[in-house]
Amino acid sequence: MVNVIEADEYGEKSCFLGHVEGAFRKWKKVPLACITLSTALPVFFRTPLENVEGEVGASANLRCEVTKPGAEVHWMRAGQPLESSGKYQVKQEGVVVELVVYNLQVADSGEYTCDTGDHTTSARLSVQELEVTIVQGLEDRMVREEDDVRFECHISHDNAPQVQWMLQGVPLQNNEMNLIEVEGKVHTLTLRNVTQEDSGTIAFAMGAHTSSAQLMVTGEVAL
Repeated sequence: MVNVIEADEYGEKSCFLGHVEGAFRKWKKVPLACITLSTALPVFFRTPLENVEGEVGASANLRCEVTKPGAEVHWMRAGQPLESSGKYQVKQEGVVVELVVYNLQVADSGEYTCDTGDHTTSARLSVQELEVTIVQGLEDRMVREEDDVRFECHISHDNAPQVQWMLQGVPLQNNEMNLIEVEGKVHTLTLRNVTQEDSGTIAFAMGAHTSSAQLMVTGEVAL
C-alpha cells in the first residue's frame, strides 16, 4: 500500500491509502478517515478590474473574478477601506466580487482597488458632469397689469446644475412675488401681480445654456 495526498484546485488536501488489486492491476484509493489537511493556495484574479465611466447621479459597478469561491477580499480607494453603506455596496457571488458606487459625483472619480491578501487589482472610475441642455425654451407672454404670469422651461435631465431666473438681467429670488418651482425636468417662474415696470426680458440660465422671452404688461387692469 502507498500513502497518497491529493489537493484540489482550492488547496484543500486529503489523504488516501492506495494499492493495486486484481488481474488488471486496478488502482484503488481508500480514504483515511478524519484526516484532512488545509493548505490554502494564494488567491489570484481570473478577471481583473476594468476602468469604468459614469455620469453624475448614476451608479457604477466595479467587477472582477477570483480563483476561489467565497474568498475574502477588501475594497479600497486612495488607501481607505470601503464597506457597504448608503454610498457603497460590496457584493460577492461565487468567484465574482463587485463594488457598486451609488449617486455618483465628480468627487468619486479615482482609483479603486480589490485586495485578496495575496494579490491586488485596480481600475479607475471616471465620473463626468451631466451635459444638461434646454429642450423647450421660454415663450413670449402678454398680460395685463395686476395679472400673474407664468414662464416654463424644459431641460434634458433631472438634478440640473445651478439655474438662475432673471428679469432685465437682474437675478430673481424665490419669494412671495416671484414663485420659482422645479418638478423633474420642468422649471417654472410665476410673477405675481405684475405691473408695466415688469415688462422686459425674462431669462433662464443654466451653465452655458440660456433661454429668453419677452414679457409685455399692458395698462389694462382685469375687472
